[in-house]
Amino acid sequence: MIRNQNIDILKGIGILCVLLGHITSLGKVHNLVYTFHMPLFFMVSGYFYHPQNTVILVSKLLRTIGVPYLIFALSIFFIQYLISDAHSINISQKVIIFLFADGWYNSTYFLQNIPPIGILWFLPALACCRIIYNYIYQSNIIKKGRIIILFSIISTIIGKYIINLPFGILEGCQALLFYWVGHQYSSNQKTINKRTSDTIKIILVMAWLISFLFSYMSMADFSYGCWPLNILGAIGATLVLFKISTLISKYLSNIANILTWYGKYSLHILGIHALLTILTPYYSNRLENSWILIFITQVLIATLCTRIYIKIKNLLISKS
Repeated sequence: MIRNQNIDILKGIGILCVLLGHITSLGKVHNLVYTFHMPLFFMVSGYFYHPQNTVILVSKLLRTIGVPYLIFALSIFFIQYLISDAHSINISQKVIIFLFADGWYNSTYFLQNIPPIGILWFLPALACCRIIYNYIYQSNIIKKGRIIILFSIISTIIGKYIINLPFGILEGCQALLFYWVGHQYSSNQKTINKRTSDTIKIILVMAWLISFLFSYMSMADFSYGCWPLNILGAIGATLVLFKISTLISKYLSNIANILTWYGKYSLHILGIHALLTILTPYYSNRLENSWILIFITQVLIATLCTRIYIKIKNLLISKS
């Protein structure tokens, strides 16, 4: 498959914003990033959706998402073992954390406040989202869009207030709407009437600005200040960043190449960021607790580690 540079640039911007949103101490910057950073990646994944046999899809996701999740999660537990008292490690608790893959604590009625895996919640949620969407899309259900919106609303309510489910199931169902938007945009962008399209884009961008100023969203714990506004705002933000990506691709080739690389290896950057976040208390003092220095440090380390991985991978491939 030929890679779409505009999308890679968008993912590159997105993954750098993920790091920034988790690190910055500036409330406005944090809130701005949270208006779109996770929805963006679900929409990008939906943009490339194509129907697949369920068995083949699950097998592919186990390899492309399941294995990285396992590696990074075990690495986090190993780091925690090294930096804490070995006697304080609860193996059964770690298994629960691994299976539930929560982004943050959820005060649900059942199975509440399970310790989170943190940043890695996105991976099993994405896998579940893709499997469920693939099933809905290939089913005989009519008005699939309405079903998907209903699924997203119900999953958000259940995940926020009622029960916590393992494997990122509810998080994935919550994200179905964003995945669907990405798929619809990919399928219909050439056929949408321009005047109608421009009107919709203006509405979405206005929703983004309003959601940034007056509301807050965090998919990790099903938090929405105003669900319809946050959904529309996230879509509007992603459209703006997609337009910026196309302009960067067209006019700023050097920056485009850098962001393309980060987009291509965004999964690796996310995993390394998760590992570095565990260690933040041990090096933040040396960086004077400056979020700018911590951000730069994490980007540089993630870049270096990813390049080392690519180098080793290429050497192993060449030898085989």
